[in-house]
Amino acid sequence: MNAGEAAEFVLRLPRATTDNPFGASPDVYRVERRIFAFIIPDSDQQTISLK
Repeated sequence: MNAGEAAEFVLRLPRATTDNPFGASPDVYRVERRIFAFIIPDSDQQTISLK
């Protein structure tokens, strides 16, 4: 699974949203204001961090 596929997956979860509170990267995914994932879609090293 790459960063794009992970982003599509987490956004299918109920009430999931995304934003960028820290600038362009990382992409932050939330459910009801609580962060549950960070995705850094860097082409050299893609990073996915889940809580």
